[in-house]
Amino acid sequence: MTNLIVALLTLGGIIAGTATLVQGALGPQLDVADAVKFVREVSGTVAGTEMSAILVDVTDGGLGISMTVRNDGETSLRVTEDWDLILAYDSSPSSTGLEVIHLTYTTSASLGNDEWLVEGIYLDASESESEEFGRDILDSSEEMIINAKLATAISTPSTNSLALSTDSGVTMSVQFTN
Repeated sequence: MTNLIVALLTLGGIIAGTATLVQGALGPQLDVADAVKFVREVSGTVAGTEMSAILVDVTDGGLGISMTVRNDGETSLRVTEDWDLILAYDSSPSSTGLEVIHLTYTTSASLGNDEWLVEGIYLDASESESEEFGRDILDSSEEMIINAKLATAISTPSTNSLALSTDSGVTMSVQFTN
């Protein structure tokens, strides 16, 4: 009888230990499965979305940029302060390299130095045909005009580059000349 009690206690300890080990081994697997699911969702969003620059104009004697961007993908993009606009440009005819700056997004009506804003979202930006619905959302086939103001002018002549990245990882870049 004493042996039976000891055997049952030992068996109970083994079962409890095994359950703890299995739970410890499966917990990280569930975390990995959740991470894989998240990556698939983000990858699907990025794969279904593409942006392209239609037009880039240097304005205000090199201190301003106006860029028209079209959503060529299937996924709508909400414009937020989490988007990044990066400019690599030649600030001096005698310089030997490009100046790279991260422009700050603003919703203010007047741009400060090294800031950018969305002037508007349109069905056709060249005709100023406003979007129908979805404020601050760039839907498929819609176009938006981005304006930027620089602290240091873009030199002439120069070849420069703009890169735009959304918070969901969709990116586009364009080279332009001044």
